[in-house]
Amino acid sequence: MNSELIDLFNWFGHRKGGVKIPFTDRGTPTGKLIKTDLVYAIDAWIQAIKIQDSAAPNKLFFIGGPGNGKTEALDYAIKCIVNEFNFGEEIVENIKSQVNQNKREIIIESGYSRKSFAKIVLVPDASVGELELNRSAAQSMLDDFQDILNPSTIYICCINRGVLQDVISFARDLGDKPALDYFQQLSAYIEGSGEFINNSWPAKIEILDSNYIVGIWPMEVSSLLDDFNTNGNGIQISPFQQITEVALHNEGWKALIDHYKGKQVNSEYCPLVCNYKSLLRNNGENIRKIILEYELIANRRITFREMLSIVVYALLGHEDDFKVEGESRSPGQYIFDILHSMSEKKEVNNYKKVFLLSQLQWEFKFFNTWPDLSMIVKDNEWTSLISKSRTSGHLKACEAFQAIFSTDQEANRRTDTEKTLSHINSLLDPSELHGDEIFEGEFTPAMIDLHLQESVMSLYNYIKDIRAISKIDIDVLNLFVEVELELDSLRSTNKLNNLNKVIERLNILLKKITALYVKRKLGGYYGVTSKSVEIRQFKSEENINSVLGGIHSLLDITQLRKQQPYSFGEIRVGLNSTFGQPSFSTLDIFYTAPVRYKIEVYAPNGEYCKQPLVKSKFLKLTLNSDNGSAKSFVVPFSFLFFRAINDIGRGIRRSTLPRDIVATFDRMKSFIEGIAVHAYDENGRIDFPGGNSIELETLKNYLDRG
Repeated sequence: MNSELIDLFNWFGHRKGGVKIPFTDRGTPTGKLIKTDLVYAIDAWIQAIKIQDSAAPNKLFFIGGPGNGKTEALDYAIKCIVNEFNFGEEIVENIKSQVNQNKREIIIESGYSRKSFAKIVLVPDASVGELELNRSAAQSMLDDFQDILNPSTIYICCINRGVLQDVISFARDLGDKPALDYFQQLSAYIEGSGEFINNSWPAKIEILDSNYIVGIWPMEVSSLLDDFNTNGNGIQISPFQQITEVALHNEGWKALIDHYKGKQVNSEYCPLVCNYKSLLRNNGENIRKIILEYELIANRRITFREMLSIVVYALLGHEDDFKVEGESRSPGQYIFDILHSMSEKKEVNNYKKVFLLSQLQWEFKFFNTWPDLSMIVKDNEWTSLISKSRTSGHLKACEAFQAIFSTDQEANRRTDTEKTLSHINSLLDPSELHGDEIFEGEFTPAMIDLHLQESVMSLYNYIKDIRAISKIDIDVLNLFVEVELELDSLRSTNKLNNLNKVIERLNILLKKITALYVKRKLGGYYGVTSKSVEIRQFKSEENINSVLGGIHSLLDITQLRKQQPYSFGEIRVGLNSTFGQPSFSTLDIFYTAPVRYKIEVYAPNGEYCKQPLVKSKFLKLTLNSDNGSAKSFVVPFSFLFFRAINDIGRGIRRSTLPRDIVATFDRMKSFIEGIAVHAYDENGRIDFPGGNSIELETLKNYLDRG
């Protein structure tokens, strides 16, 4: 049963979803091309090569870390060349042969003078040296330099920034000035060289009195969770949702539901079916929103490898989750056996099985840390009471509750995917919501807290009919209600003070766990996290007043006046790491942060192409002197910077803020003090995203106050 669903396990990074091998299915577990903005850029490049456009690059560098689609792009590019130029079967077989031999370079002789190229050199992984020649990765890249300079050779290379810097160092040590100049210029395109950098697709490198046209694509610039413009072909849904779409159209889902129907088992009690229906509702939009927020807050991009693993883990889980006594079971059969073994009786084992099934729902794979009751329930009177109840059966729910939440949760996190989700949990846990953020209709975190103040039963009656609450959730909430009833009964009959303290602590923890459970389920289902409101404020142009208050406290300036009309400020930046951080070469600009916006750039060939750059909001502090000159201080306006300014405005101590944020603030104050010494006047101002500005009071007065 579920052979098609079992195939989804191949999407994990340690299986087919791991390393891409050109001209093979390895690394393409979905069985189809996942389209990105780079795919469309390659399509345009192929057509430019075909018409021998002089502005088309014949050297392509895909730059980034592991698992982010470099080799997939190379594989797509060479397959397009093979198809467009009608390469014969002999050449295709030769390519496959070189791949099977694990060659560092795959060399293709086109053999046709009518083509704009005579040879193609592919380097799927430049972090590997030429083993047969005992050459390092950097040495091998320098060995490639003649091919890189050859105008009749197409050269496509997948390289990471570390190897690129090694090549630069090696060329410098050898005194190879042409190679040093070439790779330094290539590096400058991706590292950024100031507030504005040139288009890198295509880009121009100048050495030996010659110009070389190259295509440079930093892989992590575009988030795999963003929709993107296809340059004239409309909007393409994000790679994440393309992958989710493939997973949801797997034939195994219908087979699983039909199997339960044939066995007269309600499939709504199957957590896998719950996951399937939750994601099918909007093609995984809830998960996409959560991971987008994670990218913004964590300063990093999710890679292709991670994305494939997360989709499968959300829908199914890890394959080891479905082992019984070391023997693997299909996911559907494993859950069917559990459901078949359960009765409707209120037994401890049944309660434990219900909670086990609930944790296979994707919302609790993302948010799954729970209070540990193991220390609380070690009280002698409580232990004795539970032991006696096994005969009378009057505390079965409490016994199950104690067993469920007295386990080592960290020991269960085995894979990189689970560790990533643990990080997401620590940053975005919806259980931290307590305000009026709406899940659905009138259901809010504040209302959940309000009902829990009365009782677990009150909350149960309030939410039981919400569509996000599955039948499994209903059973878990019934367990919590039973625990509450048993604790109430004990409270009314017990006369031991020590035991009463344990009962009260358990009652408090019961309500806390119930709140965690409900908020996580609703938050996940609707894509609402603990940071959703703040992120929405960060993206909005209407919440600048809170920022002004923070700057007020930061600079200790007492007279701030808004300046109108407003002007909008943006800055184009390159990236300097796999995690999508803009970089600047000038000392004045030193704090980096992730970015969320893309732009279109006019390319030399007269066509609009997708530019591997981004637009980032920024704060720009400008101070004008008496003689008309001005100096500026620019700080990228990241989410972390926004939060820190808001925190300061609310009176939070600076010492509690991240160290790099505090350093940024100190540099801003030093800038003001340093400029003021040179008699800059009071016409300076701070420009904010959205066009808002504030004027500074006379700097001399500011300094006089100390």
